[in-house]
Amino acid sequence: MKELKSQRGPSSFDFVYLDGAHDFETVFDDLMSVRGLLNENSFLQLNDCCYSEACLAQNVGVLEAVGRFIKFSGFVPLAITNTDFSDLVLCPKNSVNLTLFSRLVENSDLSYVDVPDQLLPAVSIKYNRSGNVCMSFC
Repeated sequence: MKELKSQRGPSSFDFVYLDGAHDFETVFDDLMSVRGLLNENSFLQLNDCCYSEACLAQNVGVLEAVGRFIKFSGFVPLAITNTDFSDLVLCPKNSVNLTLFSRLVENSDLSYVDVPDQLLPAVSIKYNRSGNVCMSFC
């Protein structure tokens, strides 16, 4: 991924989806490489951003890499799916999309939890006694 270049010039992608290797170094390198290709209102989506029994064998560094990326990049979590192989959407901290998305969710009937950036690296997926998927931060 180190040689990834935009055909339209720097900072030209509105959306990037990453689903590659799952070790810390590769994920962090991919995130840092892609960061330069995104604009101030871009979305960055990553696959397998949680700990769960189903994805434990393959997710060995995604959350740690995302946690470090958030500290250095100016990106913040926007939304995460509540599944065994969670997708996480990030956007720049000052993006208009952050405000628009927040308003959309707040004015909908969706159930949601607002999670501080600092807790994201601890997210895990568990099942309750009824078999429902639950998101945990411990």
